Amino acid sequence: MVQVTREHKKTLRKFLDLAYGRDYMFDDDLWELQAELAPTEGYWGTGLANVEQGYWEFEQHRQGLLRGAHAGLNAVFNIQRDGDWSDGRKQMVQLIIGQVEEYLSRYLEEQHIEKMRIHTSRYSILCNWEIAQSEYGVPGMLKRRDELFADYLDGEESELGTYFTGLAGELLTHVRNAEEDDKHIRLGLVDLSSYAYAFWHTEQWRYKNGEINDAEVSHEALDLFFNTYEEMNKLPTNNPDFVKGPTTVSEALSAFMRAYKQGVPPVEPTSKYSDMLNGGWPAK
Repeated sequence: MVQVTREHKKTLRKFLDLAYGRDYMFDDDLWELQAELAPTEGYWGTGLANVEQGYWEFEQHRQGLLRGAHAGLNAVFNIQRDGDWSDGRKQMVQLIIGQVEEYLSRYLEEQHIEKMRIHTSRYSILCNWEIAQSEYGVPGMLKRRDELFADYLDGEESELGTYFTGLAGELLTHVRNAEEDDKHIRLGLVDLSSYAYAFWHTEQWRYKNGEINDAEVSHEALDLFFNTYEEMNKLPTNNPDFVKGPTTVSEALSAFMRAYKQGVPPVEPTSKYSDMLNGGWPAK
């Protein structure tokens, strides 16, 4: 078993929360991390390949539910907008939020991946911009959405915080239960570390360029993050001839901590890899 500390969990939870909130990471990234860090056998109710490839089918299902939910709210709003519909609104909102969450859970169960942790915010259920801005949106809906649904959105930050606490705990449970020579989880941690490395360097750039942490992240900062991550991600991390990096799960976990706190790259290319890029292919 791998030693996992409270500091590991605190750091991972904070990183996931910040990276997701600043649009450095998205739902598909979190889905992929869960597939990378869960055991290859005995955890999912289906093959790992099905889990890895299942995100976009899930997302299509979720978007259909969200569009339907918002269309239903638009219809009620259109009927009731000239009068007081606070009671109807309350019942409708509670019903729609509950139904969306129930149907999403049911979908994951049917695909045998109910252990996948995915957060679907109340805001996305109640305020679907895609339909609200289309010809199907009710005039005035966007203008009044905060007024109508504010009491249902107040707890969203707390709900998201609970999600990341649970997600960090789940990911580190897999790490704790792994054998030191588990290549699958070691490489999953290396990928996580690459995100953390890109995060550190992007946040340093934002600080030097006067971007306040809680302010909206600029396009330049987002480009820097994605380019930095891709530079790390394209390295052949599973080839010790080409890349120097962690050789055990514990070393990979330490690499994540260094990447997030100090901006240390989790892996580095060897001279042989540099020679190959420059045209000097290794001799057979």
